[in-house]
Amino acid sequence: MDAEIVRSRHFNSVRGIQFAQSTSVIFTTCGYDDVRLWHHRCDNDLVKIQIPNVTFLCVCFNPSRTVMISGWSDGKIGSFGSESGIIYHVIGDVYKKVSSVSTFLNSSAIVSGVSEGQLCLWKLNRDSQQLAATMKVHNMPVTALRVTHDDLECMSSRSEGQMLTWSLTHNIRLKQLIKTTNIQVIDYLPYSSQFIACGSDRFAIFFDAFRGNQLCKIELSDRELFDIAATTSRIKFVPVAAEQYAKFLYSKF
Repeated sequence: MDAEIVRSRHFNSVRGIQFAQSTSVIFTTCGYDDVRLWHHRCDNDLVKIQIPNVTFLCVCFNPSRTVMISGWSDGKIGSFGSESGIIYHVIGDVYKKVSSVSTFLNSSAIVSGVSEGQLCLWKLNRDSQQLAATMKVHNMPVTALRVTHDDLECMSSRSEGQMLTWSLTHNIRLKQLIKTTNIQVIDYLPYSSQFIACGSDRFAIFFDAFRGNQLCKIELSDRELFDIAATTSRIKFVPVAAEQYAKFLYSKF
């Protein structure tokens, strides 16, 4: 596996990342102090968003790549124009800290996870946001959420390593995939047949999404990993926790 370090302008560790849909060069990251938009081949960020007294905990794109959506420590979800950085919407009183957020690929809905363990399904319209459902099995912070490519299910992880799948049509838990104290963040690989997970042990682990069995394990860093994102190509992008940079990892797996 080859690696290429990308220097970040974040003032603290990279906490969240996602690629824009159908591209391997446009991506967004968040640190505690800001959200940034990047192009893989540019040295500097394209857009930087800062809000006084707001701590950013997670970030993702909408399907059309025109909006970046972030979860905040004060219990809000905010959306910003990807090119302008202008704030579009703020969803308030989401419970406690919004620790994870993920968009649907074929609609404007989003699902968020909070520090008290709830998953919240939101229907977003041009001028309104509706809480459609709340699900809870976790009793610890939801550290990651990823929606499958058909928008029918999502996978969640929590801070002590439990990974669950959920039905987004019936709003119920489907199954527990695996439980390990080392895993805190996840991402589906193309077509959702496999997923990759990482966490405190510095390794990325590839799993079969249907059976839950481990396929391979790769050491990525000497520090804890806070988030991971995969593209539809062979590039894997991994932000490393205790530093202000990230790595593009090129894998043939």
